[in-house]
Amino acid sequence: MTETKEKKSEEIDHNLGHLDQPERQSRQKSSLMATFAHQTSLFTWFIGPLFVYLLSTDKFAKKHALESISWQANLSIYLILSMILAPFGIAIIMVMLFAIINSVLCVLASLKAINGRSWEYPLSINYFN
Repeated sequence: MTETKEKKSEEIDHNLGHLDQPERQSRQKSSLMATFAHQTSLFTWFIGPLFVYLLSTDKFAKKHALESISWQANLSIYLILSMILAPFGIAIIMVMLFAIINSVLCVLASLKAINGRSWEYPLSINYFN
């Protein structure tokens, strides 16, 4: 029982319980920037996460921004391939399906980021280390 609690505490990248006020605010700010990177990708493709990556000095926010940029690149490749390989009627369905998948995964990634946890998009090839 105690091992599972320890594992859960190790999974959290930003444990705020033991920090003083300035450090806690810094961690909360980085979590918000990471969340912003995922949320802006819903409306700006990779432009919003790119701004977060370029303007942020925090490693946590930069990591999430790169994950979001990488996912948007993968999603673009998936969309192009589905439109090339599928007949016209199926391609429209595939585009709508990918839009729903993108929305759900971006929301999940945002929830992980706001809670200070790492996130990797499923079915995503990470182009950046």
